[in-house]
Amino acid sequence: MAYIFLYIASSESVSSLRNGDELACRLARGRGLSEVVRSVEDGDEVTEILASERGYVTIESGYMMEFVDESDTHLPAVDVAKMNDRRAYRVPSEAVESLPAHILSELEEQEYVRIRGEYNSDGKEFSDVSLGWHSNDKSPWDLMMEELDRREVVNPVLDYLVFEHGSDRWTPEAIAEARGVQPETVRDNIQNIRTTKEQDSS
Repeated sequence: MAYIFLYIASSESVSSLRNGDELACRLARGRGLSEVVRSVEDGDEVTEILASERGYVTIESGYMMEFVDESDTHLPAVDVAKMNDRRAYRVPSEAVESLPAHILSELEEQEYVRIRGEYNSDGKEFSDVSLGWHSNDKSPWDLMMEELDRREVVNPVLDYLVFEHGSDRWTPEAIAEARGVQPETVRDNIQNIRTTKEQDSS
């Protein structure tokens, strides 16, 4: 299991978190270099190319990642981002394409995400990836996908997840109205999933 801080290389949000610790220095450490000579700007793409003492490095996808020690995963993102010894690695385009759509969506919106899962550097692929560094960080989307993978039926799972993780407006009656079924059907679905989850955990 890997804990990864994934971000857009040109992110102003990440730069502000770091308080001056430059991406170029982190990339150099990731490549085993002591320093980066200079950064190269190419129009508006300020982080597409970095220059090091071994020549130019292209960040083809525009994304970077840093591996985080499990002992540091309890820290807020701001504290992790400020650690001076962090090494940054380029994320290949193939690896970006292997990320789930909802993680990419959040990455584009926030400019950085905390994820956990597996990364195969040879295959340039992420697998078993979830948002957050802890199981209780899971988004409703992650929970829904996990439950759907474990069940052969969809509607009961959706009823359960909307009721448990949706806003207070999603009562069994509201869910039933949206789905065009009886409230009792929704209540039964919710209870059945609860019972199954309890049996699975026992």
